[in-house]
Amino acid sequence: MLRRNETVGTREAAKLLGVTIKYVYDLLWAGKLSAQKIGKTWQISVRELHDRKKKAAHNASSNT
Repeated sequence: MLRRNETVGTREAAKLLGVTIKYVYDLLWAGKLSAQKIGKTWQISVRELHDRKKKAAHNASSNT
């Protein structure tokens, strides 16, 4: 199980969000998801991913 203070790469981030890797890159390039690039690898905070997923679920339930 991932801890909220850990970071993951784009592939794992896509799995956690239930989206494609391309969409994760789109979020990164648009500045909608913050991350740190180390070499060629993006490191994304698990906490931020959980917060984003929670916010998306809240927005989806508000729109119904």
